[in-house]
Amino acid sequence: MEETVLALAMELGGLEEGEAQGLSLSCRLAIGELTGLLKEGVVPEDCGETFQAAAAKLALADWMALWGTGRPKKFTAGDVTVEEGAGDPANLRRQALRQMAPYLTDPAFHFQGVRP
Repeated sequence: MEETVLALAMELGGLEEGEAQGLSLSCRLAIGELTGLLKEGVVPEDCGETFQAAAAKLALADWMALWGTGRPKKFTAGDVTVEEGAGDPANLRRQALRQMAPYLTDPAFHFQGVRP
């Protein structure tokens, strides 16, 4: 699964082989993070391709936050300005968690018993 997640993350980020320093580790960590958030009794295979796509987005978001893309974010030459639109790491993370929402526990919800 890790190889598939890595390939998806590289494709989503438009990265080439040499640019993906540390991305493999981010993929393993993202898979572990998502697996830990799954509802009781749910395994990654139950989620189909959604799990792999979400893990790729999480891995890419973490990698981008740590390393950036290695490319200039904005370049201006005279009257022409080019800005990179690779995506915001926080937005990628939100997308991944939103895609996986049906399979994840709600970390904001906590039920505690009440004494009679």
